[in-house]
Amino acid sequence: MKKLIAMSLVVALVLSFGLMPASIVAADGKAAPKVTGDVWLTPPGGVPIHIWFVAQEAYAGRPVKGEFHQEFWPGGSYYCLNGYVTEAHIYSGYADFATYIYDVGQTLYVHVHDGGEPGIGVDTVDGGFNPDYASYGGWPIYEGNLVVHN
Repeated sequence: MKKLIAMSLVVALVLSFGLMPASIVAADGKAAPKVTGDVWLTPPGGVPIHIWFVAQEAYAGRPVKGEFHQEFWPGGSYYCLNGYVTEAHIYSGYADFATYIYDVGQTLYVHVHDGGEPGIGVDTVDGGFNPDYASYGGWPIYEGNLVVHN
């Protein structure tokens, strides 16, 4: 009961004074730009892959942050790559971010495009080990959605 009362007090303070944790909103009242996604696509090579990620741009003195995961099944074997975001650039409708894949010790550069709702057939993802984001086009997703928040 004491925990419920304490939680109610915190919620009441937040609602009545507009207090927000610093990790959510910057001093200027804006959230950091970010891109989120949980998508399925089939890049050249024909092996479907599942990717889920969040990449948040450095903003108002806070560092870039995020995570990236990719799983795929070439030849019936399961693989999962995991990484953390080291760089993020969020634009209107698209985003570029770098993620250090600690499973293989390399940086993967990812370019995503938010084509609208629903994301199937209009959102795209592309990437590789070349840091030139402009060199990437995009493979359409066939399941899921990604959203650029800016």
